[in-house]
Amino acid sequence: MRKLIFLLLTITLVVISLLTVKQFEYTQFQLFNESDKSGEVWEINILEGNPNVAKTENFQILHEISKELNVNIQRISYEKDDEHGDKMVYYVALSDSEHYFNNLNLINGVFLNTDSNSNEFLSTINTNSNNQIGQLELFKSFDPIEIRPMMAAERKKDIKGVYSLSGTENKDRFKELAISYGFSIGEAEKETQGILTEYPYQDMIYKTTIILFLLIGLATFHDLINNYKAIAIRKLLGFNFFEICGYLIARYLPLLLKSLISAFLIIIVYLYLYNGHSQIYEYLISLLQNLTPFSYAILTTFILTILGIFTINISQMIKNKKPMKIILILNILIRFILSIFLLITIYEGVNTYLTLKNTTSQEEKWEILNDYFFLGIVSESEDELSEIPNDEEKDRNFINFYKELESEGSIYIVPSAYYVTNIDQYLLDPNPWGYDGKRVEINKNYLDINPIYGVDGEQVELTEEEDELIVLVPERYLNAEEDIRQTIYEDFNYVYNDDENIDIEIIYVENNQTYFSYSTYFAEDENYLITDPIAVVVNANFDTSILMSHLAMGYGYYIKNSSSDDPFNQLDQLLDNYGFNDVWTPVSIAYASVESKIATEKELLQLTILTCILYAFLAFLLLFFSSMNYLEMNRQLLSIQRLFGYNLLEKHIVMYLFIIVFWFLILLISSYLVMNATLLTKLLILIVVLDICLITVIIKIKEFQIVMVRDE
Repeated sequence: MRKLIFLLLTITLVVISLLTVKQFEYTQFQLFNESDKSGEVWEINILEGNPNVAKTENFQILHEISKELNVNIQRISYEKDDEHGDKMVYYVALSDSEHYFNNLNLINGVFLNTDSNSNEFLSTINTNSNNQIGQLELFKSFDPIEIRPMMAAERKKDIKGVYSLSGTENKDRFKELAISYGFSIGEAEKETQGILTEYPYQDMIYKTTIILFLLIGLATFHDLINNYKAIAIRKLLGFNFFEICGYLIARYLPLLLKSLISAFLIIIVYLYLYNGHSQIYEYLISLLQNLTPFSYAILTTFILTILGIFTINISQMIKNKKPMKIILILNILIRFILSIFLLITIYEGVNTYLTLKNTTSQEEKWEILNDYFFLGIVSESEDELSEIPNDEEKDRNFINFYKELESEGSIYIVPSAYYVTNIDQYLLDPNPWGYDGKRVEINKNYLDINPIYGVDGEQVELTEEEDELIVLVPERYLNAEEDIRQTIYEDFNYVYNDDENIDIEIIYVENNQTYFSYSTYFAEDENYLITDPIAVVVNANFDTSILMSHLAMGYGYYIKNSSSDDPFNQLDQLLDNYGFNDVWTPVSIAYASVESKIATEKELLQLTILTCILYAFLAFLLLFFSSMNYLEMNRQLLSIQRLFGYNLLEKHIVMYLFIIVFWFLILLISSYLVMNATLLTKLLILIVVLDICLITVIIKIKEFQIVMVRDE
């Protein structure tokens, strides 16, 4: 039993240590992004540099302003590297490099300084570039992060953009100086201070630790029961409470120390393989913080267990009569709690697996998004965005810009809220054809990658410009044509062509055709396929405000990559040509959101599988000990039943009924905590069958040993 206690202690320490690795990785990445943000941080929007000087001189002016104000100025850019993929670049005008790098460490090399040339940079990875002067230490790097001098931005960016600096006074002085140098400055906004969010899988640490504590307490209690005759003898010999506690501490303290050493060695080896011991001291401090509640819980567990021993009758101790009923009740209670966690964890694991399977099974369709990318909003100023529809020239420029994007092959699809994954249908408008109904919005280019066929069997093809508002309707809804027309009219009058009396053309298409959502937010349970919606075809005749809202949602509108070597730069140039490079900017390849979802689900699935294995192992231990206690308590009855020829089912029918009731109660409780009760029930049936099979095997093997051998 002491070996089991040692094993449980070691498992607990290793599990907490490994989960702390993921937690520390997550929080350190957030902290990295919060560096040099002491005090109030302001975002300043440079609308235009000095038009009378070259772009290089504008960036040099920015650097001089930084020195004059003695403040560090930073700009963040998301870029793509041919060799290392997506990366985040911090362009910094340094006036106080020591303050900027105060919370950062290097694996090797030196930090940038105020005199660094524009080619030098720092990175979280080893790029093998002669211009990399240092490698930043990060516990675990996701996409590479680089820090470069502000002058380096001249090769990638225009001077226009959003910059951040600390201090209200610095913000005001910066604006004055920049204007004096001929810059055009927009309104400054106070940056929202980053809040370190809790590690997404923090609850795994809590749940696993609670279960292991309960089992450690139960194992300790078992061990004390097996040896409580020795405690009784000490009490009879006059040992006081503290002397008996000293004996018990001497019995269990070495186990705890051995567990600590074993777990420490395991995690040290793991960290060496994981990240080469990067930031190991900071990690160990974080681990100690997580282990502090563990130490209190272990101490409390041992104290309560030891105190429980003193409630046992001494005469029973001397006669070596074990309190089997108490042990069995404790086993059942802890197993009940563990079984709830086990069932829900298996349910979550299966759900994650099904979601991951759904995502990866459509890989051929998702890969199309490698040829498209997102736009992001540069300025958060609502006034600036609202100016476009109200300014005749800007409105005309936007429509021309939108038409050019369409002509290059950009695609658009946004399903209604009806298809949002796991949405509560009771919250939606009941109109089946409205904004919350069985409806999607697409553009004509979408039909090139997801063909839809009309009732004549021919692929639907739309011309460049349509005077009417086109709606594709499955043939099955033929009888609902008037309702569909009325709903579309009410939803889109004044939105299409600024005309109250819009012309609606309905094109009937074959039934049972699907629209792939190209977004992880919609129709997840249906493999991201939307079957037989009505499809409203969006084009440049829609209201400008509507079209603008489509461009930078992070999903739905995907801009086609050009065939040039630098499509991001080409789109930047296109935005600049129409005067919108201070409003939108290319952010990332559209496939990146799918890739991120797959990576997150894989990590969650791995953690869930490990947790399930741990819970299943612990549940089996409890099942084994509960079976032993059950056989010990009913030893005499089972002996008599054996003599009278009772078969296995007749002898243990009550136990089997108890197992069914036990799991039924677990199902009742667990069903309140999950959304898919059908899946939960299927999983529970499998677990019950496995549970009955295991306990039957254990009883068949151990019954003869406990009942017959001892009777002899």
